[in-house]
Amino acid sequence: MFGCPVRLGVASVGFPSDQVANLNTEEDIETIINSQLEKSPDDDIVNQQEKKLSAREESVKCLEKQSKKMIKTSNRKLKCINVGTTVRIPIPDVDKAGGSPRNLLAVVTDVQDGFYKLCTENGFLKYRYTRTEIVPCDENFLNLKETTNSAKRNYSPRGCRT
Repeated sequence: MFGCPVRLGVASVGFPSDQVANLNTEEDIETIINSQLEKSPDDDIVNQQEKKLSAREESVKCLEKQSKKMIKTSNRKLKCINVGTTVRIPIPDVDKAGGSPRNLLAVVTDVQDGFYKLCTENGFLKYRYTRTEIVPCDENFLNLKETTNSAKRNYSPRGCRT
């Protein structure tokens, strides 16, 4: 029925097919039923939970291994930038008008834990940037001392120029 052969008699109960072939008496059926009842459903649940935990642990190990590999590759491709280097920061299309520049030039003033503090001629940038967000320029267009002095002159506590 519905693409499956019809099972009649003891085969329809769900006994294993290898044990159904060896059935001769009612006692044989009782032994199969008793053996299935002896298997506690709690044992199956515990086994399933153990399998899930081991799979999760294996998954964590694989993710840690993958993250280490990604960091190693990233560090190999993206070299560390020194303080005083001029960098280019791409400006997102959403934040600029049609005739606005595509990039902003800044100089690296500080590096902490892989995060770069940047300064432009108009002031220090509010956030620290990761290495992937900035592109070092081949030449130093901005001088570190001149840029930071200019930024300090343009700074006012209210965020307005004086």
